[in-house]
Amino acid sequence: MTDQENAPVPAPPREADFAAIFDDQEHLFGDMSLNADFDNEYEDEAESNDVLESVEEVPSISDVVLAQYEDWQGVRYRAGGTDYRGVDCSGLVQAIFRDAFEVDLPRSSSDQAKLGESVAKGDIRPGDLLYFIDRGRKHVGVAIDDRQFLHASRRKGVIISKFDGYWSKRLIRVRRILDERDQDALMRKGG
Repeated sequence: MTDQENAPVPAPPREADFAAIFDDQEHLFGDMSLNADFDNEYEDEAESNDVLESVEEVPSISDVVLAQYEDWQGVRYRAGGTDYRGVDCSGLVQAIFRDAFEVDLPRSSSDQAKLGESVAKGDIRPGDLLYFIDRGRKHVGVAIDDRQFLHASRRKGVIISKFDGYWSKRLIRVRRILDERDQDALMRKGG
């Protein structure tokens, strides 16, 4: 195989545009005066409301994980895979944390499971790593919320699954890689 055939396949471009948050920033505070009456802080109150309405909400961790699903949806399972030509469960988790959260995780699920802190199964939050024993094999996914998770299925490729009777019985460990400070920082960055 040539180096070009082994090169990672880049993620498809996303349409997220946070420019509105930054473009109008000077308009939010530029006309304020400490000595002005409250009613006169803005020359045109309707204009200031338009500026505030143009600022989009910062996405939640769940939104970020779902955006990753949009990028990876339908990618087939491939043992040892780490890109859009095929990915395994730990390769998907590694890519999600690298691309969405700027966190470098080890390649194997066993090494990933040593990071962060242990969390009770009843306290799952978005972004938590979920470890299962599925058909005698170790398996890992990323929590979207306390009801569903994103993972690379051997049979279906990258999918979202619910914590139904099948998966709930097989969940053996939950690890929190993103602590509250990290999650707060991500929210401030818009990620």
